[in-house]
Amino acid sequence: MKVNCDNCNEDFEIKAKTKMKRIEGENIEIAKFKCPECGEQYQSVLGNQKIKEMNNKVKSLIERGKDLTLTIDERDKIVKEIRGLRSKIRKEHNRIKELVG
Repeated sequence: MKVNCDNCNEDFEIKAKTKMKRIEGENIEIAKFKCPECGEQYQSVLGNQKIKEMNNKVKSLIERGKDLTLTIDERDKIVKEIRGLRSKIRKEHNRIKELVG
């Protein structure tokens, strides 16, 4: 994935190194990378076990929603559940971003 450096405005491909960091009893996956031109460092919070489980549930629901025999009401229920999970994922991601700093 190409990104643009905030410091020198250079476009570059991310070569991230990921690691697990234990913060307040939680394992949080973090990616770090730097601009090859100026050396500006970046850090991105990827997630935790809770986010991983919710993402897996979303994928499962998407697959279930592909069933052509579902009624409109059943599909609507799946869509509503996916939206709820995505909202929870955003909230959890924001929470762990605060922990990481």
